[in-house]
Amino acid sequence: MRLYRYFTILLLSVFVLYSCSSNSNSDEEHVAENTINPPEWLFGTWNALDASEVEIWTFNHKDLLMIREGVPISFDRKIEGFKNSGYSVFVSEIYEEDTYSIMMQFPNGDEIYSFQKASDDQILWLEAEEKYSSQNSI
Repeated sequence: MRLYRYFTILLLSVFVLYSCSSNSNSDEEHVAENTINPPEWLFGTWNALDASEVEIWTFNHKDLLMIREGVPISFDRKIEGFKNSGYSVFVSEIYEEDTYSIMMQFPNGDEIYSFQKASDDQILWLEAEEKYSSQNSI
């Protein structure tokens, strides 16, 4: 009877340890998903056509960079900075044929940016209703 009790405790302990290790793996996968990954049609540098709050947007395979009043802001670095400080940051993206939206939940508030392809060399920042032209077409 004692052997059965020890075996049950051992089996229960292994189950609990295995369950805990599975949770930590799923957390790593969840963190890996919290990255920026814009669609390829946005890749490149886009300049404001008129006076705008943001003069330039730049997109690549893992970052969204804005230049506001001459100051560059990398959202990839902003996300990493919060994570390195121990905060949770959540990123969700919506892809449609000609529209890309990203929502980033930072500890100090949410930020949402949406872009629509107006043509091969122009995009529209939907929240500000501002048009941008591809740097290559200027």
